Amino acid sequence: MIKNTETIEIINDNSEFENWEIKIDGYETKKLLDKLNIDSESKVRLLSETSKILSKCGNPNKNENKETGLVFGYIQSGKTLSFTTLITLAKDNGYKLIIVIAGIATNLVNQSHTRLEKDLSLDEYSRFWTKFKNPKNKDDKEIKKVIHEWKSFILKPEVSKTILITVMKNGTHLKNLTNILKRIELENVPTLIIDDEGDQATPNTKASKNAKNLKDGIQSNEESTIYQRIDELKSVIPHHTFIQYTATPQAQLFISIFDKLSPNFIELLTPGEKYTGGKVFFKTKKEQLIKPIPNNEIISDELGSFEEPPETLLEALRIFFLGVSAGNLKNEHLKSNRSMMIHPSQLVEKHGYYYNWVVSITNRWFNIFRLENSNIDKIQLINQFQKSYQDLKVTVPDIPEFEVLINNDIDLLIHRTQIKEINSLRGNNTEVDWKSDYSFILVGGNALNRGYTVEGLTVSYMPRSIGTGNADTMQQRARFFGYKYDYIGYCRVYLDFESITSYEDYVEHEEDMRRRLFEHRNSGKSLKEWYREVFLASPLRPTRPNVLSDKLEREKFGDQWFWIKYPHYESSMVSHNKEVIERYKDTIFSEVINTFSQRKSQIKRKSKEKLKDVYNRLLTKLRFGYPEDLTDYNSLLYMLKLYFTNNPNADCLIYFISYDKPRIRSLNSENQIAQLFQGAKSTKSEEGKDRDLKESDLVSIQIHNLDLKSKKSKNIKYSSVPSIAIWLPNSVGKEVIRFEIKDENND
Repeated sequence: MIKNTETIEIINDNSEFENWEIKIDGYETKKLLDKLNIDSESKVRLLSETSKILSKCGNPNKNENKETGLVFGYIQSGKTLSFTTLITLAKDNGYKLIIVIAGIATNLVNQSHTRLEKDLSLDEYSRFWTKFKNPKNKDDKEIKKVIHEWKSFILKPEVSKTILITVMKNGTHLKNLTNILKRIELENVPTLIIDDEGDQATPNTKASKNAKNLKDGIQSNEESTIYQRIDELKSVIPHHTFIQYTATPQAQLFISIFDKLSPNFIELLTPGEKYTGGKVFFKTKKEQLIKPIPNNEIISDELGSFEEPPETLLEALRIFFLGVSAGNLKNEHLKSNRSMMIHPSQLVEKHGYYYNWVVSITNRWFNIFRLENSNIDKIQLINQFQKSYQDLKVTVPDIPEFEVLINNDIDLLIHRTQIKEINSLRGNNTEVDWKSDYSFILVGGNALNRGYTVEGLTVSYMPRSIGTGNADTMQQRARFFGYKYDYIGYCRVYLDFESITSYEDYVEHEEDMRRRLFEHRNSGKSLKEWYREVFLASPLRPTRPNVLSDKLEREKFGDQWFWIKYPHYESSMVSHNKEVIERYKDTIFSEVINTFSQRKSQIKRKSKEKLKDVYNRLLTKLRFGYPEDLTDYNSLLYMLKLYFTNNPNADCLIYFISYDKPRIRSLNSENQIAQLFQGAKSTKSEEGKDRDLKESDLVSIQIHNLDLKSKKSKNIKYSSVPSIAIWLPNSVGKEVIRFEIKDENND
């Protein structure tokens, strides 16, 4: 616990947000932190990050506020704990009304409400809270009473009551809450609205349709139900801050910055040391933890269903039950869980196949393990388990001996494992009583997606494709991430080949997105000023297209040349670039080659330099103003910096091409260079092509000096214009997605 500290003031000289004093040692916050079973370093980090979030919320001492923020954490990394701490900090600092918009399903609302009750000790007593879950019309009297008391008496935050409302993200429940609050005087009532899983259902799913109609000359302002209900809720509360928590913020980041729910600020959550996310599963431990499911073992329209269960499913079950036995030997069954998740499809019919297989397999194994040791079926089954044991031994060196695991009443452990089909269409209960048993196997689809907590998950079996390729949707299926460091060796994830590649790509996308957002957050600028561009490989797209009103474009860098098409865009930049290049040119050359021409005017000079030096001394000092050139050049610089940061000794090649005497190039109808590179003079000429002046595995940079003329004229329009071309190898280049580039001069 942090001692001898009463307040913390978040100060950022560059920030456009109001700084106000945050009290961090209030009664509710101290009570929560004392209760948490986490180390002191994690408590300090939690309190620091949550204080930063609250500091950008509205000052409770002001009369009005309308602020929208975004909190970005990893999947299963502790977002709920973050907003629970934010709730206690808000109460301790004078917020009177706190609304948590929970999941879109009843079980998720119940899960959130129960978690809040437990963490805030409201299941024990609630002397300083008045709580509601999906409040009814009659509850307005109690809400009015609390607000009247607060306004009539001068009470310290720790002894005054705060209203805590948990409401389902549902049109009816949200409308009902808004109608209740309309009947209450909420002036000067500081309110915090937390949207859990803020990217789900909240964005306007009719944004794309509105944009299309506008393009067709039709005025259209349609709003999806949840989007409209949240906006109505916000409108009846004069002093509110709307905070969207999510692990997949692509929708919030790529909706129009003029959207009513577009966030103004962002905070990023840092997971604890024992967190195991995408980098662990798909980078550092991929070979051990990720297991491919062959295409011929996945139910599809072409293959149909199978009479026998797939071999990878049998292997996954063996791995799981060996882990259950090991955990049981360590008495983990007395205080925790082990679970397996099977996520075959969003289609309930396919859930049935796998559910029936698992029931049949476990019944069969239970009966076989109870046979005499000499029985041939038992011998074969034990041999199969031993092969799976050898795989576990690689990642769990101290695993108990195989004979010990098998003889540890494994038949009883299999028999006691609860097998549940989790979906709502068949009336199945989607809630699990985790205290009732140690081991569970859950079979389901979308009900096992975002927000659903699977306790002690070790083995995930997901024989499904990436679907429509929405990156945020795919990532939300990754329930296998979480605080699993203590038992990561027992974890396995079974995926088809396409999904494995997509998750690898997503990890790079996620880390790139966090890196860019982290830098922007530290600048103190509004999130609306953040340039919307991230790495994202095909065929993934950031989010569902119906929430986007602005078009996104995809650009691939790598194994190709990039060159400036409009280096003459602004005369001041031309002069500036000349000076930069002249200063740099005279300092670098260690080699002069005339391979491509013997004419003095056409000498190409070449030098090998450290990429980092060239980046800092030349590339970052050049200026280009044409929107498309500037956007691509900035993207390229970002990739180069990332590359030499990870490869500090990386080299590059510099070529000065006929720089002493400009070469003539024609401009096209859009006033851009039609073709930069010079080809061979003839089929018999020894003079090669400019495009060949590179090494395929090295960043290669060409500096050109050009006289530019229109295509139909011999007169030079722009004299001695410096330009640049850069070859990016595949190892350096990336695929990016961003808002469509628009030339404001032409639009």
